[in-house]
Amino acid sequence: MIVRLKVGGITLRVRSRQALPSLLLRGVFPLFSAQRGGDIRIGVSRRLPQIPSKTDLLFDSGGLWKVYGRNGGLLYSFRTPDGAEEFGRVLAVDSERREGTLHLPPSPWDNKRGYALMYPLDELIFQHHAARAGKLFIHACAVATGGKALLFCGRSGAGKTTMARLWRRHRRSAVILSDDRSLIQEMDGTFRACGTPWHGLGKYASPGGRPLAAIFFLRQGAEPVLEPLSRFEAAAELFSRSFYPPWEAETVARVLQYCERIAASVPCYGLTFRPDSSAVRTVEDMTGTRLTSNAGCVKGIASTW
Repeated sequence: MIVRLKVGGITLRVRSRQALPSLLLRGVFPLFSAQRGGDIRIGVSRRLPQIPSKTDLLFDSGGLWKVYGRNGGLLYSFRTPDGAEEFGRVLAVDSERREGTLHLPPSPWDNKRGYALMYPLDELIFQHHAARAGKLFIHACAVATGGKALLFCGRSGAGKTTMARLWRRHRRSAVILSDDRSLIQEMDGTFRACGTPWHGLGKYASPGGRPLAAIFFLRQGAEPVLEPLSRFEAAAELFSRSFYPPWEAETVARVLQYCERIAASVPCYGLTFRPDSSAVRTVEDMTGTRLTSNAGCVKGIASTW
């Protein structure tokens, strides 16, 4: 059994000798399935590895997952959904997050579709691989319009899903690539924003991407205001909303440098907005982005790219 999940230019391949219902993709994830490729290659074992000692602990999320050092690589442990077992799933990977084994011991969760790659395992393997491969996952809504992509960045509650809904309401042909997690990657010297399956409350998720025209950092207010940010301000804002392995100083430095490169190449703004059509018009007036076709998507349905 082989399952492939492709987000932007990164493909995860999971291979199991046994057909497991828990490996089947669910929700919007089938939209991101792939037929070939394997930038990250994971095998499946039905046995737990040797349990690491506390001295090997590198990072404790304080919640569902921990990371341990193991033989030059890493071992991620994930609690079961009921919180009862710390080592309900274990992902052992090399330091580059390119090769590894998903240890999935028999459990009552075997028949739960999607359990094997359930949050946060799926996000972490992509995020931490990307951080070392010169790509960036960021807390942002991504909107494709006029052949370009616009990113609206913010923490939870800042208005990412609200912005996605405004574009769908007032520009029906806009493609919402994501309303919560987006990927920035460089292709042929151009930064592109790509959709991901990790959506927000609006459940907007669409594969594919567009050249990145501008980045906006959201805050809500009574009147729409756009404030150009300096390269250094924008890099700091990007970094604070990006995802990376915090225990790896070298990778953290690499992500910061990547944020600086993006900020030097893509116009960045602080955007104060109110939840009506003025937010869309303000962005269009500043960026010159206008819809040129009727290709689009609705919640959870991919467009044709």
